[in-house]
Amino acid sequence: MATDMSKPSKKPLVVMALGKIPSVDLLKEHLGLNTAPVNVKNAFRDITIQWRKTNIGSNSQPATDLTDWHSPVVQKDLYTLAENFLADKDNAEHFWSASRPWKYDSMLQYPDDKERVIELLVQLFFKQNRAFKNNSRYGPWVHKDLDPNSSREGSTPQQIASMDTASERDAETSSRKRRRSETIQNPLSPTSNFIDLSESFGSSPPLPWDHNLPPSRDIYDMPDEQAPNLEP
Repeated sequence: MATDMSKPSKKPLVVMALGKIPSVDLLKEHLGLNTAPVNVKNAFRDITIQWRKTNIGSNSQPATDLTDWHSPVVQKDLYTLAENFLADKDNAEHFWSASRPWKYDSMLQYPDDKERVIELLVQLFFKQNRAFKNNSRYGPWVHKDLDPNSSREGSTPQQIASMDTASERDAETSSRKRRRSETIQNPLSPTSNFIDLSESFGSSPPLPWDHNLPPSRDIYDMPDEQAPNLEP
């Protein structure tokens, strides 16, 4: 539901330096969403996208255009956008209540940490807006590091579902490749140093009969670096 931002909060704002704003992934971690179930993460992503698209700033500009971090007006609008997001429906209770099942080690708790949540949401909305703007101007791959989910904005539900399916398939493929690679590269693996010489046996010349082969010795028969002194 769209909200009116023409009456921004009168709370004084402390603006963080632009270069110190964390990445989108790190902001979501600070918001305590890393340990949330996938459906909760997806719901938060979709809700924030829709929230920014359906709200209007105090200058009658879309909330997705709030990208001038150093503008006092933009700062107030971002703060109001985040404040109203918490008040809308049950967003605050759903994502940051003390009773949420995925809380674990997250220290954020609503309403005790309301201002901290708003502060992080302000930074998140700004980062998402900037990624959306760059994607619209240059394409989703030029600035994909800003927000890995920003290319979803403007996509149809069918396209989003296709992205999710492809992402899950890629993750599974990557996991299989990583496990295979770890098996090959692990020096302790019983098969890591195995070389198949079966094809070369037929072409190898026979050993001369008078050649004395060394006695077979198991790896555990090798002497220690220093024999223990057993004398009293």
